[in-house]
Formats: sequence, C-alpha cells, structure tokens
Amino acid sequence: MLKEIISEQNLENAYSILCKQRKNYSAYADIWDLRYNWPIYKKDIKAQLKAGTYNFEAVIQYTDKNQEICYKRTARDAVVLKAVSLVLADYLAPKLGRVYHLKSYGGIAGAIKYVKSNLSKYKYVFKTDIKSYYQSINHNML
Repeated sequence: MLKEIISEQNLENAYSILCKQRKNYSAYADIWDLRYNWPIYKKDIKAQLKAGTYNFEAVIQYTDKNQEICYKRTARDAVVLKAVSLVLADYLAPKLGRVYHLKSYGGIAGAIKYVKSNLSKYKYVFKTDIKSYYQSINHNML
C-alpha cells in the first residue's frame, strides 16, 4: 500500500486537490510555499514516507469569522493525509459496501437515492455525523 501512496500519480492527485481546496487562502498561508517548492517537497515526502521517518506537525487551531474554533493541518501534512485517504478509499470502499461520502460513491444524492429505493425494507433510517471527530481522537494513543 505504501507504494501506491507514494506513487507519482497519487501524490500529484493529492496535491491538486489540496491546491483547489486552499486556493483562496491568505498570501501568508503555507500552501503557497508548498506550491512554489512542490518538486522539492514531493521528493522529501516520498523519501520520508518510504523510510518511515515522516512526522506530522501540530494541528493549527484558529477562530474563524463566525467565532467557531477550527483546526487545520499544515499544507505538507494535508497532502500526505489526502494521499493516504485516496488509496484507503479505493481499498476500503469495496469491503465496506455502501459508503456514500467517498468520491465516486454517490455522495449525499446517492445515499438518498438508495434510501428511497429501499425504504420499504426498513422501519427506520438513521444518519449521523460526529462533530469534531478527528479532534476528539486521542492522538497519543493513535
């Protein structure tokens, strides 16, 4: 799986997704350094992942314009996490069955379509989300 994560195509896909997500970030945001120096960062990320020496930096906590506390990973860490998630999504989705939040699995529209077409089979339908799920994980244990 590591080979798939550090493949040229997968890292470029992860990088492209992150660039789109952070295209309106401040001129002082680390995404711009990552973009300017991407070939160097990509080479370092690949080498560190391959050697098992990659370390994630601390999560950045900030308050948004609505006074909500938010968390953000560094651009470098975000690329690595996206690269891992792209590979895991392809690997896990067939094993998990109906997973609509993953890319190419229908999203919310696909979930609603499935529920509508199978409503007669079930007495209840339950949708859930855990607020601040990743922030609530014990990172030392992880």
